[in-house]
Amino acid sequence: MSLPNIKKIEYAAFANCVAVSEITLCSDVNSKLRYIGESAFSNCQKLTEITIPSSIKVMDDAAFAGCRSLEEVNCIYKSKFSGSNVFECCKK
Repeated sequence: MSLPNIKKIEYAAFANCVAVSEITLCSDVNSKLRYIGESAFSNCQKLTEITIPSSIKVMDDAAFAGCRSLEEVNCIYKSKFSGSNVFECCKK
């Protein structure tokens, strides 16, 4: 799944999405995405890989918690704020 040209991913927006295995949050240098909300992708059981752009300023609590199959996080993340337990109960 690719999510280009968005600024914000709200609370639990994709929580419990069982079909999602890979997410690219726009790896482009011009990405507008600034915020990943609390539990935005929590419990996405088949999620194995995510790409997080450098444009992210806030990754809220438990954003990827419970993604038990998550093995790879590609990240240029330079956060000013990171919530607690962002990757809690993930495989690695």
